[in-house]
Amino acid sequence: LINSDATVTICHSKTVGLENIVKNADVIISAVGIPNFINADMLKDNVMIFDIGLSLNENELVGDMNLKNIENRVTYLATSTNGINVLAASLLLKSVVDSYQKMNENK
Repeated sequence: LINSDATVTICHSKTVGLENIVKNADVIISAVGIPNFINADMLKDNVMIFDIGLSLNENELVGDMNLKNIENRVTYLATSTNGINVLAASLLLKSVVDSYQKMNENK
């Protein structure tokens, strides 16, 4: 994102003023790992969300987003429980393979 000239803000669960920062974001990539950490009142309309956080909540895998109340605030939603972790694992595996190949080229 930085290489595409986006303004990137990195926060954590205890960032002071987190709600205001999130409220002004056009794109949110969340990997907090706290169930339902982000809900509709923290979002502006038409936000894009990539929920990478994953937790076990009452024997159910859930992400960081409170999906029950954010659906009409977002224009795009990718969740950890609906495939984004598969994508992340695939990209990680590709990175490992690429690194291994580069390592062998330098021998």
